[in-house]
Amino acid sequence: MSLGFARRYTSGPMAARGFTILEMVITVVLAVVLVALALPSFRELTLRTNVTTLTNSLVIALNSARSEAVRRGTFVEVVPVSGTSWTAGWKIMADTSFNQTFSKQIGTQDAAPTGYKICPNANGAAAPGSAASVIFDQTGALRFSTGVDVNIVRPDGKTAQFRWVSVGPSGEVRSQMYTATSSAPTTCP
Repeated sequence: MSLGFARRYTSGPMAARGFTILEMVITVVLAVVLVALALPSFRELTLRTNVTTLTNSLVIALNSARSEAVRRGTFVEVVPVSGTSWTAGWKIMADTSFNQTFSKQIGTQDAAPTGYKICPNANGAAAPGSAASVIFDQTGALRFSTGVDVNIVRPDGKTAQFRWVSVGPSGEVRSQMYTATSSAPTTCP
């Protein structure tokens, strides 16, 4: 007669199986070592992804402003959200009154992640070296400057991994890995 209790087999195919404490410790130690080896590459991946995302957002904003200027037949600017710090984010503004007041907001971008910098420089501008805004005219060309360079700077300072966005006099926007020919600074507030 069986009382319904499970039998414990000590040998044969039904013997109790499991992990010993030593096997568990070895498995945990191996997992910790593998995670420790992978963390630096995850950090590098995060840094590169953030730089790429910021670069793509800026290129999209500049191209959008250029196409809106042509579509609306008026000036459109990309300007920092607050003051002159592009790192704090930017917005796209249209001059709907045709008097360079830029009262209509078309789009906006949030601030860069902590530690990242967005450093601009305008060439041939009314205020050389400043890039308080990037303005496109009705033809899609730059207005008030002959070119704008912007460096997207990583928190770790590896210049070989910076991105460089340039806007030519015709309004063409290009993005590439940072090179020494960019007129934009690699440090900014």
